[in-house]
Amino acid sequence: MLRIINQAIRGVARSVDFIWTDRRIVWQGSQRRYSNNPFNVKPGTFTREEYEGIALEAKERDFPEYYQDLASDFDHQISKDFVDTLAMSTQVTRKKSRILYAHGYLLYSSLRKFLDTFEGEPTILETGTARGYGTVCMAKALRDANRDGRIYTIDVLPADIPIYWNCIHDVEGPKTRYELLEQWSDLVEKFVIFVRGYSQLVLGQLGLRRVHFAFLDAAHKYADLHFELEFVAARQKSGDIIVCDDYNVALFPGVVRAVEEHLSKHPYKHKKYEAADGRGYVVCTRL
Repeated sequence: MLRIINQAIRGVARSVDFIWTDRRIVWQGSQRRYSNNPFNVKPGTFTREEYEGIALEAKERDFPEYYQDLASDFDHQISKDFVDTLAMSTQVTRKKSRILYAHGYLLYSSLRKFLDTFEGEPTILETGTARGYGTVCMAKALRDANRDGRIYTIDVLPADIPIYWNCIHDVEGPKTRYELLEQWSDLVEKFVIFVRGYSQLVLGQLGLRRVHFAFLDAAHKYADLHFELEFVAARQKSGDIIVCDDYNVALFPGVVRAVEEHLSKHPYKHKKYEAADGRGYVVCTRL
């Protein structure tokens, strides 16, 4: 049924909510607990200039070996100006660790390379939408390749309810994800379907028979990623791709365990890419 609905609304971005009876209390309790402030932002405590200072520091960081690897392996490169501008709205946040958004380059380059040889309209799956940074990078890859396709992106955070996002837009008050991404609304409207819910609950309801390209970046725990990897692997054929974020055994042992177990069970080749601070990404290609 949902697949029929998606076909009916093709070409228009939508936000789809999923709430099941057996998770209703947990879900509604979560909504009451977090209200419109899931990141516990204290409004008025941070200025636009302070966010701009964080962005400038992140913008000036350089990873020449990482960029060289991407250029060598994938041929295509996304504009740094595009990435930095997008990151200002979606990746520059208040947190203890330094800001790093190098995965946008990898997502764009690997998807563009995939599209060079793929015929048809790809189905792309993302778990862990957050503010929509990776989503927009992949949408830009589709547009730059002059291709149609659909990006299903899943998160527990809503797309159409105003909340505080721990980003520069908070200085203006709560906003929807659509409002955060207003500058890139052409990409969102053409390629993206926002799905709200937990991946283990909603993935089976989307009616996806094939996942050509997946970016898995939701809960960084073994059980969650293991479930997502198994779901995707059952819907991929030779040449299809899975990208996983935060492939770092010290910081995210569950991620590494799930990926290594996946590689031992399914016919994928893989390569790890690392930008800085031990932050690693792994690209798995179906054999």
